[in-house]
Amino acid sequence: RYLETTAHPGDSPLRAVALGSVMPESLRGAAKATQMANFGDYRLREEITADLRRLYGAGKDLASEAGQQTLDALAALGSAKPSESAGYPDTPLGKGLRDAAALLRTDAGVEAITLDHGGVWDTHVAQGREGGWMPGLMDDLAKSLAAFATDLGSDFDQTRTIVISEFGRRLVENSGLGTDHGRGTAMFAMGGGLKGGVVETVWPGLRPEDLEGPGDLRVTTDYRSILAESLPIQVAGVFPGWA
Repeated sequence: RYLETTAHPGDSPLRAVALGSVMPESLRGAAKATQMANFGDYRLREEITADLRRLYGAGKDLASEAGQQTLDALAALGSAKPSESAGYPDTPLGKGLRDAAALLRTDAGVEAITLDHGGVWDTHVAQGREGGWMPGLMDDLAKSLAAFATDLGSDFDQTRTIVISEFGRRLVENSGLGTDHGRGTAMFAMGGGLKGGVVETVWPGLRPEDLEGPGDLRVTTDYRSILAESLPIQVAGVFPGWA
C-alpha cells in the first residue's frame, strides 16, 4: 500500500524487489514491484540492449519511457557486486541479504526489498534449546543480520531492516517437545534512527492469570505501529482505519 500510495511515473521498475522464487503477498499489486531469484540472471546481450534503446528512444509515449527506465535499471544491476568479506553465513538467508546489500548500493532506484527466511520455523516438534531446530535458525538469523549491517557500512543509517513472523507460538511445550501456533512472537528492527538493544513492550507476565485462553501470551503490540514508524508519510493511506 505504501508503494501504491507514493507511486510516481518516473519510479524505477525495480523500486520494490522480492528476492526469492515467488512474489510475497505484501508486494502483490504494488506498482513497480519485481520478483527475482538471482539478480545476476537479469542481463541482456549488448546487441539486444542497443536495439531496444533505439526502439524505445524513438518514442515519447508512456511505453517508450517505461522501456527506457527498464533498460536503465538493468544497466544499474550490472554494477551490483555482492560482498565477499562481510562474513555472511553460507545459507540462503545469508546469500539473500548479501544480494540485498548489493542491490541497495546500485543506482537502480531500489527502495524496498523483501526476503523470506526459509527453514523449519513451524516447530511443532523438536524445537529444542541447544540441539533442536530453533537455536540453529536463530544463529543463522543473527549472523546474517550482523553481516548485512557490516556490509551496508555508512548506508546503514539510511536503511531500515524489519524482521517479522507471519505467525507466533504458544507458551506451553507440547508432547513433541515443540510449541503449537499461538500469539507469542517478536519483531526486530535495526537501522538509522533506532536505539539498539532495547525491548519495547509492556511485558504481561507468564503466570496463568497473565495468559489468554489455554496458554497464549497477551498481545501487547500492533505490528502496524512498528511499520508505521518506518514510513516517511502519513499512514492513513497505508493502513486504513488505523492511526
